Amino acid sequence: LGAGGKILPRLPVGAKVGKLVMGQYGLYDPHLRKRVEVYSKALLEGKKSEEAGPFDRALTRMVKLFGFTCLFIGIFNLFTLAYGKLLPPYTYLKPPRA
Repeated sequence: LGAGGKILPRLPVGAKVGKLVMGQYGLYDPHLRKRVEVYSKALLEGKKSEEAGPFDRALTRMVKLFGFTCLFIGIFNLFTLAYGKLLPPYTYLKPPRA
């Protein structure tokens, strides 16, 4: 079945419909198919899924950077609370009075 519930004829493999290409099991996006093949190949080679392709590696690095930044800020805040005064680089500021 196709658009609007109408039965569409079976297209030959490789036929283009807009930006999509007809494959053995239906229409697919060629760019997405390329990413799936890179991902599958990397998994077969024994790589981690988050390091399968260049986009995945960059995204993983960015997420790890944000995670470590949050961890560092949390530890810095705990030290500030334990010390009771502002730590560098904020020692020049006056703490707020309640």
